[in-house]
Amino acid sequence: TLAAALAVACCSTTVSAAPFQGRVQVHGKALVAANGQRFMVRGVALAPLNINNDLLADNNFAYTRDNILPKLQALHVNMVRVYQVDVTKGHDNVMNLLKRNGIYAEISITSDTINVNRVNPQYTTALKKRIRQVIDDFAKYDNVLSFSVGNEVLDPLGTYAYVSQSESPRQCHTPEDCIARTVMLEKRAASIEKSMMRDAKAYLKSKGRTIPVGIALRDVPTSTIPANLNGLVGTDIASQYYACGTNVAERADYIGANVYRYQQNGDMGALDDFAQEVANLPVPVYLDEE
Repeated sequence: TLAAALAVACCSTTVSAAPFQGRVQVHGKALVAANGQRFMVRGVALAPLNINNDLLADNNFAYTRDNILPKLQALHVNMVRVYQVDVTKGHDNVMNLLKRNGIYAEISITSDTINVNRVNPQYTTALKKRIRQVIDDFAKYDNVLSFSVGNEVLDPLGTYAYVSQSESPRQCHTPEDCIARTVMLEKRAASIEKSMMRDAKAYLKSKGRTIPVGIALRDVPTSTIPANLNGLVGTDIASQYYACGTNVAERADYIGANVYRYQQNGDMGALDDFAQEVANLPVPVYLDEE
């Protein structure tokens, strides 16, 4: 997270701005910048304590310039990820500040109030409107690296716990029935998110822009390998679903992974396992959180 990363950055360090590489596109399993060089993501997540505070908004320009940017430079960051933006505010000054310093942004299309609810998944009118609003605001910026349609929406064990313990009125009463209901909710949520990708890509195309559209998935042992609950859909399987299909207009352009497999003083082989799991995906994969 930003807080952890910035804690080790020296605020007094002077770092020259990295050159802006131009628009980034997907080529096979790689992200490639307009200058022809492969774009390797080195980023942090900008998550303010006030979740509704949009750090890319121009009303936060001075704070971003004076407090955040020096630390991003010290960390040699080339991308920031934001979890939501305020479509009622302007973003020109902050986005141009980042661009001048070679920094791109991953923009979340959803917000804390307009998103896919994993235990009651619906593709609402508000979600469809939100897709257009966010793209209208940000598609014009050359340093938008990507749009994300969701963050950790699928949580197999969390959803199972809800339907087996908390859902009211209860829809399942045996472990087998609760697994079946969990899988139904997972499939419905995943299909909605894939539809959101399709619609976001179509709207970008109508505006003459091609910007990668994808999703951030939860990656911990309980989400990828649901131990003792055979039959649930892990996020490792969901990533294959998002990235599959011969029609590129209807599939994810990239997969972002929130990877928490490696713990301090733990086995680095956990990351090797992750690399092996995503090796066969036909799209770029990068770490959205770690």
